[in-house]
Amino acid sequence: MYPFLAAALFTGLGLLVIVTLDEPATYEESDSSEMGLREAWGVVTQAVGQRRLRSFILYYFVLFSAVTYLVFIFLQPIFESVVTGLNMRLTLSLPAPGQEHPYTVAISTENVETLLGVYYAAINLVSAAISYRIGLIQEWVGLRRWFVVIPLLVGGLLTAMVFVPSIALVALFVGWACVEPTRVLAGQYVNDRIETLGRATVLSAMAMVSAVTVIPFQLGSGVISDAVSPLIALSAAGVILIVGSVAILLWESPIEEPATGSNSETGT
Repeated sequence: MYPFLAAALFTGLGLLVIVTLDEPATYEESDSSEMGLREAWGVVTQAVGQRRLRSFILYYFVLFSAVTYLVFIFLQPIFESVVTGLNMRLTLSLPAPGQEHPYTVAISTENVETLLGVYYAAINLVSAAISYRIGLIQEWVGLRRWFVVIPLLVGGLLTAMVFVPSIALVALFVGWACVEPTRVLAGQYVNDRIETLGRATVLSAMAMVSAVTVIPFQLGSGVISDAVSPLIALSAAGVILIVGSVAILLWESPIEEPATGSNSETGT
């Protein structure tokens, strides 16, 4: 509790200091693109009030971002507990230069640190590959299909961990590998629906919203993790992700595909 209170205190002090500062000379001398605090607040409230963005903000910046952040927090302890319980042995045959027989490396679940390093590397590799081809993903899969399927898929895998713990290896992998591609697509989606002057302001405000709303998720999952286990805590977050996603989808669709001639296509 004390680290969270200290973080909140220093964040509040930082905000007070920022408010009292004068605008930089280079900012004051800029052209009509300058934006003060009141104008920035107006841009953010106008964006949040838009029908095509309000549900998306709840859907991605609040719900999905908070749950996937918990995936990052609990990835290591859940991975270690699941892997040690599998009692398996993996043998890799690697080519050995100048030798007739390949070099054999045996990795058992006792080498959790080694397996965890390989696991992290594989997640980052897949995430980078998807992000690199994000244009093709957007064209082939589509924004609506991606933002509907991915949260439900991640939530379903996290929930299933309670019944089949070994599924945690797949759930953690999918849950964290899709974070960066989804973040890129979310930024593009917001950019296409906000005037050029307010894009950076709105995205910064949404990042702050994500940082604030994740706090109750952290506190609640921490209590459940201490009382039961990290796996149960993350599975509960998966249930929240499914229920919340379905509720928002029934309320109003958070995603609308960009029409021909939209900002994303014209580059404006």
